[in-house]
Amino acid sequence: MASHPGFGVLLTRLLNNRRVDVAWLSSASGIPETELRSVLAGTPPLSSQLDVLAPALGFHATDLHVIADVAVPGTLTPLPFPWPRNGAPGPRAR
Repeated sequence: MASHPGFGVLLTRLLNNRRVDVAWLSSASGIPETELRSVLAGTPPLSSQLDVLAPALGFHATDLHVIADVAVPGTLTPLPFPWPRNGAPGPRAR
């Protein structure tokens, strides 16, 4: 299995594929260009940066955290099912 190329590499490829530049992404996300260039150069992104990059890029924040190999904050994780996982209805179904 190939190793993860790093979020900066993946983000660079995405920007190139979409034919947009760092200035556009900075404007769309509100993140300063210097911070974005640092991420593109290999600095791991902060969770807060991913949260604002996601809508600018058309991703869900959770997905972008996974792509960046950054832990997904508890506020973004799904809630537990209100029923048992075996498919039987739980107390709320009555």
